[in-house]
Amino acid sequence: MKRTSVLLAVFILCLQSAAMGSTSAELPNITYAGETDELDRALVLWSVLDNGNILTVDDEGNVSINAFNDGVLSTQWTLFLNVNANKARIDDANELVTVSHQTGVFVVQLSTEAITDNITLPDPVNDAEFDHQGELWLAQY
Repeated sequence: MKRTSVLLAVFILCLQSAAMGSTSAELPNITYAGETDELDRALVLWSVLDNGNILTVDDEGNVSINAFNDGVLSTQWTLFLNVNANKARIDDANELVTVSHQTGVFVVQLSTEAITDNITLPDPVNDAEFDHQGELWLAQY
């Protein structure tokens, strides 16, 4: 009885190994789509706004609202701050952007495309963010 079950198990294993040897997996051909857009600067913030526009802040502190159509990022407006930006954040309402830099913080209002606050400090500000009550918090580390 044992011999029959052993022979049956060997026969089944031989069938499995024969079936596995005849199957193969191939990856589909991957096509290079190319570059659709390239930025010439580093970004400290990239955020999709509620209206579908793209908010970008680059490492020079330039705040831009962009449209992203057919793989191309086209600028609608830009506010040039000319600072070395450490970090940028947008508030929960998608209205105010903080840009932390080496000598303080700029607060930019998107609807007016203007600087609403310019806080200057003797030390670099590494991060700034609005809390849920609208208070601005600065981080220096």
